[in-house]
Amino acid sequence: GAKLKGKLDRVEINEDAVKVVDYKTGRYKGSLKAFESVEEPGSPYWRQANVYTLLMQENFKEATECSFEFHYPEQQKTVESFTYEHNQPFLDWLGDIWINTKSLTFESQCAEPDCVYCVNKVEFVEAG
Repeated sequence: GAKLKGKLDRVEINEDAVKVVDYKTGRYKGSLKAFESVEEPGSPYWRQANVYTLLMQENFKEATECSFEFHYPEQQKTVESFTYEHNQPFLDWLGDIWINTKSLTFESQCAEPDCVYCVNKVEFVEAG
């Protein structure tokens, strides 16, 4: 039920297949380590690819294939393909993050004066 907003670099639709291409600049990170636990959340690129794949599956229900690739144009056209595998602990973790965000429950504050979440948390605690 979370509402996400953002821009994808590229979406390719070929009949019943959908592919997201995400262009990365700079040094090749190359790590697509999967989520294991809150203490071992996997690599940021793995989490990004997982969320994007879930979004594609949700928005293109007629697609029989959804894929995701990282392209590193500065590294001899290196392409890192991501293969989605159901990971319930990761989905539970995302769900917990969404619930905590909606209830303004945070373990720490960023101390940015313009942060709408931290400002609301302070107001919420003071009002409670």
